[in-house]
Amino acid sequence: MKKNLIFLTILLSIIAFIPVGCRTDDVSVNYDNTQSVSTLLPSTILKYEADKLRTIDNDEFHDYEEIAKIFALSLNNQEFRDILKKDVLKKFDNDYDVLFYDFIKNTVNGKSTIQYLSKDGTLTNQRIQQILKSKPLLNISIPVHAELWDTRKNNLLVAALTSESNKVVKAFDINGKLYYLDHLKDPNVPVIVIGYNERVSFNDGKYTRKPYAELRVNNIVDKNLKINSCSFPYRVNNNYEFLKEMKFLDLNQYESWTYGAPEIKARVLLPQSPNNFTTLVEVSVTGNMEPPNRAFINNAWWNNADVPLFYWDSPNKSSTALFHFLEMDDSGSTNTFTIGLGVKFKVKIPGIGDTEVGPNLGYSVSWKATDKEIGRFPIEQFICPPIASDNCYQLGTAFQFKSGN
Repeated sequence: MKKNLIFLTILLSIIAFIPVGCRTDDVSVNYDNTQSVSTLLPSTILKYEADKLRTIDNDEFHDYEEIAKIFALSLNNQEFRDILKKDVLKKFDNDYDVLFYDFIKNTVNGKSTIQYLSKDGTLTNQRIQQILKSKPLLNISIPVHAELWDTRKNNLLVAALTSESNKVVKAFDINGKLYYLDHLKDPNVPVIVIGYNERVSFNDGKYTRKPYAELRVNNIVDKNLKINSCSFPYRVNNNYEFLKEMKFLDLNQYESWTYGAPEIKARVLLPQSPNNFTTLVEVSVTGNMEPPNRAFINNAWWNNADVPLFYWDSPNKSSTALFHFLEMDDSGSTNTFTIGLGVKFKVKIPGIGDTEVGPNLGYSVSWKATDKEIGRFPIEQFICPPIASDNCYQLGTAFQFKSGN
């Protein structure tokens, strides 16, 4: 018995002094050891019957699904996960995105990320270049909860972007298992999305950041804005009008979580002149207003630092202005619409006073196929906003904004 104990002691001593570098790759590379790594599964997973799956397929998004399947398999490497999270948190476009074109320039343990994506032979370098040629804005994002991803302990599902008309989105785990996620409800854990980038353009072989409204981002309510009470007149004449805050009561009605944070554009229109009410003309248009993440504006007021709109001086201008909001996805064909106001529009005619015109008063505006109209609201200069609790205006069932001087 003593001999056995002596032998065991000597053996353990020898093992303890074996240099780590002498171990084989299969033993020493902990990055590839996924036994202690679990996959985070959202509570928004849905069940679908096989005979209904054909209704959610869309050839336009097939490449995203191809990449998503293989990308999920590559998450078994922690360094791969680390690099991905680091790139996404850079927020190069003010959202949790990294262009696929940039991500594949990284190396993982001396290998390019393309080698990891190509290791099963399905996604070759040639195929990647082919996809990038047809989809140069191929994008990797973690739209929600990106900071919470513990890359040491957790893998994520990888979803493939699909049309927002679909109620579900396909997602894959590290073993290639298919899941269906609710497209219109934010997941409670981070999910990687393979899709396209809305905030960058690609022309003549160059990537360019699209114009946007550079705003001071904070959640501090402007003390000058009348929040808790309002008495006539609401505005002081001969002052600039500012867009103060915006809020989506349910952002998914306008932009699915798979598309990340929204890009919002506001237009203000007035009659052509105090004596010409045949049409409306644009007096102000903002760049794309981009909250830093969905949480800043989804069921929360986003203070966008007083965006100046126009100088409101009646009777030189009408005492009612039309505010028009769009969510800009900026892809697809451009369409021009002639929009009738549909409601009576109050104007002040010098020498006559207040007069109502419309409801056929209209204007022309252009937006792209994937852009979504949030709505229009005629605001009377001196009248208090209709929602007294927040002193705000509401479009439809899910968007509110505050405006004043």
